[in-house]
Amino acid sequence: MDEKPHYTPTQWVVRIVGVLLLPGALLFGRLFAGQVNAAPVICLWRRFFGWHCFGCGMTRALCLFASGQWSASIRTNWLIVPVVAAALVIFSGSLVWLIRACNEKGQC
Repeated sequence: MDEKPHYTPTQWVVRIVGVLLLPGALLFGRLFAGQVNAAPVICLWRRFFGWHCFGCGMTRALCLFASGQWSASIRTNWLIVPVVAAALVIFSGSLVWLIRACNEKGQC
């Protein structure tokens, strides 16, 4: 009575998005690295109060990180380190889940 686990479509979608998160973010950063400096500031906190919030410069930091300029990326916004680390954990966990689910199903 060895029953295979049943995975819901929602679990599959969440895990596929998890696998695409890190490569998608790095591809976005690589493609838009040249345009990020010309982009307008969209941070409402910075527009209304003139202060930098914790997320200010995150897009620029991601583009620098994806371009291989890691020290400049960390100088722009140091929170890129935990963001990329979290994306790496989500990516690897989702990838392992998908591989195990495909092996258990035998259809992937």
